[in-house]
Amino acid sequence: MRDANSGRHAYELWADAELAGPAGARLCAAVADNLAHFAAAAAAEAGLPAEAAPSCHVALIDFDSLALVAASPNWADGAEPGQARVPSVPSRQGRQP
Repeated sequence: MRDANSGRHAYELWADAELAGPAGARLCAAVADNLAHFAAAAAAEAGLPAEAAPSCHVALIDFDSLALVAASPNWADGAEPGQARVPSVPSRQGRQP
């Protein structure tokens, strides 16, 4: 992973090594935990109870197929890894940068 120069490059290295699912799940769980921590802190700073903080879920989506690769625990939409997530998104080809 030290050779990865971007998030996409890291994902491609994981995918080539057939580690995208397990590594992605660990990454998604860590990101969700971090988001939950900051959401709870923001709720507390606003004088709200911890229960007022939103629940945080994270998914890793394949850049090309838009398939769900991995997700944090308790991913809410019921999609399983490998299923297309957003099939109606137009192709990036032909778009202006």
